[in-house]
Amino acid sequence: MRSGVAGMRTAVVVAVLSGLVGAGCQTVEPDSEPKRLRPARHPYIADAPEPVGFSLVDKLSEDHATPGWRFVRYTYRGQADRQSVLDYYREQMPLNNWTYISRQGLQGCYTLLFEKPNEQCSVSIEPDERALFRRGSRVQVLIRPLKRSGQMKGEGTSQ
Repeated sequence: MRSGVAGMRTAVVVAVLSGLVGAGCQTVEPDSEPKRLRPARHPYIADAPEPVGFSLVDKLSEDHATPGWRFVRYTYRGQADRQSVLDYYREQMPLNNWTYISRQGLQGCYTLLFEKPNEQCSVSIEPDERALFRRGSRVQVLIRPLKRSGQMKGEGTSQ
């Protein structure tokens, strides 16, 4: 009988500790307001500014540009929850002449899609796996030329 009581106590202690550890790992508190982010003073991309406090991850970033054409893939890390980052880009991109197209959420990653007449920009936001007990996010901004109706301006014309 004693071993049954001891086993029951052990099970209760394990259950309580599991609940406490699990509660400590949550990244978003349900009743908390998302933090309002501000644009960096000197952003890496002038028309797609990263939030203040986010830093460029060089190993995961690249860009190529010629007059009238660019391809940019920049990855940033920072200490803000995904909802705050999502709200930030949803607000800032139209202020920089990007037209909002869509939003997608899949397995903890959010992707926003924006367009300009000749470019498309996708912003992907996911938890930063390196920010184990903090609300960190990793953001990838991808800007590429937009090709509509199968032809770029001037393609397919006879000379």
